[in-house]
Amino acid sequence: FLPCLAVLALARALAATYAHITDCDESYNYWEPMHYLLFGEGFQTWEYSPVYAIRSYAYLLPHGAVANLAYIFTNDKLIAFFATRAALALFCAYSEAVFIQGINVAFRSRLVSIATLIILAASTDMFISAPAFLPSAAAMC
Repeated sequence: FLPCLAVLALARALAATYAHITDCDESYNYWEPMHYLLFGEGFQTWEYSPVYAIRSYAYLLPHGAVANLAYIFTNDKLIAFFATRAALALFCAYSEAVFIQGINVAFRSRLVSIATLIILAASTDMFISAPAFLPSAAAMC
């Protein structure tokens, strides 16, 4: 379990550092409202506005806690941003390691487990999705 977790954590940490934000929804529907919640400035999209209240802040709160904790210790918004992406990516790495462990138990084949590890660690989709601040990416992990 730990070797798989180490390989995946390294791959996901690189993703958290180097992957671009590829979806405008991530920027405007999640990062901006979280920035607004934490720092009182930034855009509040109409979906979060009290007038319409289509989206809930519930998804933002745990991520905001991570960002706020990083900001308290460093007083740097950029580090808070990357700490949030790293937390998302490491949660995904842990989930993938548990998945690989389940495959090992279900199939009783180390070869299948290693192949799954290689495919997950090298997957471009997981590179983009693991650090993404989107509910669909979190559900995928």
